[in-house]
Amino acid sequence: MVKKSLFGTLLAIMIASVCLLPACAKDAGAPKDKDAQWQKHIEQGTAYAAEEKWDEAISEFTTAIKLNPRAATAYNNRGWAYANKGDIQKALADLNKAIELDPKMVQAYYNRGLIYRFSGDPQKAIADFTRCIELDPTNFMAYNDRGSAYTDINELDSALADYNTAIRLRPDYTLGYYNRSLVLRAQGDWGRAIADLQKVIELEPEIAPQINKEIALIYNQRGIEYGSKGHVESALADFTKAIELDPEIAEAYYNRGTVYNSQQKWEQGIADLTKAIELRPDLARAYNNRGSAYNNQGKYDLALADLNKAIELDPKYVLAYYNRGNVHASLGNRAQAIADFNKVVELSQDESLVNAARQRLSELQKGQ
Repeated sequence: MVKKSLFGTLLAIMIASVCLLPACAKDAGAPKDKDAQWQKHIEQGTAYAAEEKWDEAISEFTTAIKLNPRAATAYNNRGWAYANKGDIQKALADLNKAIELDPKMVQAYYNRGLIYRFSGDPQKAIADFTRCIELDPTNFMAYNDRGSAYTDINELDSALADYNTAIRLRPDYTLGYYNRSLVLRAQGDWGRAIADLQKVIELEPEIAPQINKEIALIYNQRGIEYGSKGHVESALADFTKAIELDPEIAEAYYNRGTVYNSQQKWEQGIADLTKAIELRPDLARAYNNRGSAYNNQGKYDLALADLNKAIELDPKYVLAYYNRGNVHASLGNRAQAIADFNKVVELSQDESLVNAARQRLSELQKGQ
């Protein structure tokens, strides 16, 4: 599944100016001498909403509705104010009424779609955003939010198509690039995901630190994929780039340190794993791998301390028991080694690791 966007600040900026409508001349039903009055209440309510004074906004929109019960705009705006207060039922009732009064009110469908999506009903959201697009094929925000609803239900190809259209309609649409990057990440299209986030930085330079952290996560993930395919140098390059972009990304230090260990570059591996532990003192894997490196250097006391810590953090960490068993064996702590290898046999679901532990037990028993 794709993680949902946490890009709240940008989202608020993008939708705040379009979720409310000014008084509309086609809102009919009020006597002519009252036109100016109800329109002024909508204008005042909209001003209050811009300041997030939702109670005051609702009061103004309610007065506008009393003066003109057929003012679809007032229902739309009051519905959005109710939504921001968290009163979803009243919000939906108002937006339903706005659509009843004006079945072609694009903004009411859009607002209702947003509410459905954030209330956990993506199918209804998709239906409303689709109606928006039918009424206004240039509505780039409806494409973007329908893409987000498709993302919620993991229909990634449909989501990608909608984000592509949103960006084509509005090439400077920052949120579209960000959301598209989420889908590209989920599809493993790391290069294009990075390019989209770099575009976000180009459009919104002030949020570069936040976005660079996200780009770092992509480099780290791509590095893991390179490593799994045996492309060690490419993996190291990506982990290094991740660290360059976000010096506090513990996972990249851990991953790079683990690769260095696999190359028997123990000092480099230990340095990276130590940094990972500084950033994430609860990272049992880092203690295990650093302990393994110390063991390979013959620094058994340091190895034992790290493996003890890994097991303290995760009492079911079978690889740490196996590694600690080897350290105990090297130190001549036969009983402790046997206990650790027996723990591996008891806990592990990995047949190869269990067989290795049994082999070590056999060797220790022969050495009695």
